[in-house]
Amino acid sequence: MTRIRFMLALLAALALMTSARAEQEEAAELPSLAHAYRDYFPIGVAVSPGQIMAPSTAAYIASQFNMVVAENAMKPVSISRDAQGKYDFAQADAIVDFGVKNGLKVRGHTLIWHQQGAPWMFSTGKGPDDYVDREELIKRMRGYIHDVVGHFKGRVHAWDVVNEIFVPDESVEQVGGWRKSLWYTIIGPEFVELAFKFAHEADPSALLFYNDYGTESPKKRALMLEMIKNLQAKGIPIHGIGHQSHYDCPATRLVRSGSWHRGHRQAWPDQSHHRAGHQPEPRHREVRGGRSHARAAPAAGRPLQELFRDGHAPEEVCIWRRGLGLERRQFLAAELATSPF
Repeated sequence: MTRIRFMLALLAALALMTSARAEQEEAAELPSLAHAYRDYFPIGVAVSPGQIMAPSTAAYIASQFNMVVAENAMKPVSISRDAQGKYDFAQADAIVDFGVKNGLKVRGHTLIWHQQGAPWMFSTGKGPDDYVDREELIKRMRGYIHDVVGHFKGRVHAWDVVNEIFVPDESVEQVGGWRKSLWYTIIGPEFVELAFKFAHEADPSALLFYNDYGTESPKKRALMLEMIKNLQAKGIPIHGIGHQSHYDCPATRLVRSGSWHRGHRQAWPDQSHHRAGHQPEPRHREVRGGRSHARAAPAAGRPLQELFRDGHAPEEVCIWRRGLGLERRQFLAAELATSPF
């Protein structure tokens, strides 16, 4: 009986290995997005630790993309949930190590946000609504950013430093269009420049981005451009603006209509990054896309490709979030990689 069980277990293991190998070979045979667009821009994907652990998905990511970003594993609540100065980098390191091993660029997302923050960051420990003062919060922010950015120094090429601070069109607590988060309430609007300053101190070679959604809004866009000008006037390093657009394919009409100031346009659904130069007009663009890809592919590919034909091609592309299902990504890959332009 023991021998029979052993043989059954061995056969099961061999079957799993064969299946995994077949899936890896199938992923390798698909047209490669990164290869197809090699003359235009790097192309990446948001990932979770589980996806890089699964042989089929890992093989797919390594063959299709040349950039990765952690979907949730590098957010404060994932890295430092328990206590100040206590970190768990295991999941984030797994993603970064995967990227480095496979020659993929790695983006960091995100350092400062009103959601998914480290629970200890604002608290005095005396009660749920008892918050630290301005000086202490700045000290904690600096320590966290230095520890995290420093940990990944030389391995993460860019960071989304501050995330989603402007809400001029929303019915939420705000001050002149600024989200009334704990960051804003305790420190004031200066928390943005401090975050960028601390991130640059921790890794001077990393590209630093501000990220937000709904950037086609004139009110939000004005606030963002004012922020860029103020930071640049103070010599605070900020290298780009992220446009987290969450577009469905029909909404590409908004893109073509030129919704972005002075001709700045989205080039892909979900999120793009413009490189900020010495003037408000960006010179570099990275795009993350993906919520509508999975449902609409392969038909989604064609209107998206058309956006790149009008001379506004981005420098980097990253497929984000719900477009990560392997079967769905294969549709998008086949559509876009076989006829890039």
